[in-house]
Amino acid sequence: MPRNEIFEKALDLMIDEALNIYANNPSAPSPEVPEVQFSPEHEEKMQKLFKKVQREDMLRRIKSASKRVACILLIVLTVTGISISSVSAWREHFMKLIYNENSPNSDLYFLPSASGYMDSNITASYLPQGFELSKKTVTSKELIYRFKSGNHFLEIRISDPYLKFN
Repeated sequence: MPRNEIFEKALDLMIDEALNIYANNPSAPSPEVPEVQFSPEHEEKMQKLFKKVQREDMLRRIKSASKRVACILLIVLTVTGISISSVSAWREHFMKLIYNENSPNSDLYFLPSASGYMDSNITASYLPQGFELSKKTVTSKELIYRFKSGNHFLEIRISDPYLKFN
């Protein structure tokens, strides 16, 4: 239990006891309490202490509120990110906000469960799922790439009498 709560409970118990004593004997004279005066130095120190406690309390409340706001923001960003990435129309629209689609070499392809292949000679931006390069033949006048998936195959053949391949 924090010290302030213990002090508050003790003070409440003393006040309750004093009220019980007074309620049982209301005709008893109340004791004279002399007026207390504090020195100016003490008053100044107490004002500084009160300001320090108020500042610490305010900082604690700000810190607590900041944590709550950060958690809420994180949840909102997560839900938004999941929503944008799961719906292809939103995903494409969001990506168009980030980059300039008219700039050169800025094409984006959102292909479900597809892959590609790239080397120094060709770039295949789409290969059906499961297809992998099984044979590559490079001659001075012709390129042959054979991709295979189970019993299926895909062959890319490029030949040009005016080009020289690596």
